[in-house]
Amino acid sequence: MTNFKKITPIIIENWNVQPQKGSVSEAIKEAREEMIFDTSHRMFESGYFDSTIIIGNENLLKKAEKLNFVIFEKIEKKINFGKYLLKIINKYLLDKIFYFGAGSCYFLTKDEFKFISENTIKGQFISNNPVSSDFISFSSSDLTNEIILNFPNIDNYFSSYLMSKTFLKYLKMPVSLGSVFDIDTPNDFAILSKITNNSGNIGNYISNSIFKNIDLDKFIKVLSSKSSEIFVYGRINPLNLYMAEKNIPCKIRFLSEERGLKIRGKASSSLLKYFFKSENFDNLFKLFENICDGGIFDTRIIFSLFAGEYEQEDVYLSDMKIWQKIKNPFIKFFTKKIAESKIPIILGGHSVVNGGLMALSNLVRGKKYDSSYMSQM
Repeated sequence: MTNFKKITPIIIENWNVQPQKGSVSEAIKEAREEMIFDTSHRMFESGYFDSTIIIGNENLLKKAEKLNFVIFEKIEKKINFGKYLLKIINKYLLDKIFYFGAGSCYFLTKDEFKFISENTIKGQFISNNPVSSDFISFSSSDLTNEIILNFPNIDNYFSSYLMSKTFLKYLKMPVSLGSVFDIDTPNDFAILSKITNNSGNIGNYISNSIFKNIDLDKFIKVLSSKSSEIFVYGRINPLNLYMAEKNIPCKIRFLSEERGLKIRGKASSSLLKYFFKSENFDNLFKLFENICDGGIFDTRIIFSLFAGEYEQEDVYLSDMKIWQKIKNPFIKFFTKKIAESKIPIILGGHSVVNGGLMALSNLVRGKKYDSSYMSQM
């Protein structure tokens, strides 16, 4: 058995239903898997982490079995996260744990890995967000079995759960591209490809996937112009927006609302909802075109308010503006309007208006994340 002496990364990649062959969801799933291996390899090579314990299905096992920096555990059909985590801790006698989501951590640097390692060893628990976390580091020896057994099944809740149930000293990860860019939608992958020149396994995958056809150049041109103005809408962290705004010459209008939507599960109140009700949609889209030269929208709030029931595939198709294949009537209507807009508009989720915009602003500033840079991360 592997001797775990450092920080042990753990990830659960659980797809309960296999996506349809050729769907955008399938491409997202495959891209996430490539990211897991790239990130796990960089963590292992940094010297601060043990092999990553990957908990997933047999399809993922086939890709992982020949890699010396991962250990694979087959996932159970109905997983209770807390019970499973305790089982893994006891099986491998783990103490220092770094749990991360597949799309997170890709741009964390070696210095940031060192920061996580040193402070976890000191007894602090760390995450990138105290409310809805993408990664979290902690010592299992500081927790009772009861606390571990009752870990929430949705990993975004981990940080807020530990803050409410324990007296552990919390340390928020400093804001950086690596700590805020959780890559999990089509445009997130397109942005990653753009700023890394297709480095690593994930870069090779994207360059041969449907994501290679996403056009970001028109929006980047708007970001680069002093005379331009963009509109940013969604669950925007003001600090992330400030970091992005420092790098781009264009002006920014923004509306930030419904942060914490993923935890609540449903949008409650919204200024945009008021505008949609007071103005018809045609007038509202004309307004966007009149007041700005480009936009970047977190559509999950809009869909939560207006779309009713919908499949995840419809959301991904909307991100890529492939409105013809969308089943949900509202999402199809909304996406068609965006696709026909005179201005470039990028669609996505929480990550695209935070880490995605920050990444694009770095690109405008001239910061490159090419293969030579990535090898030092």
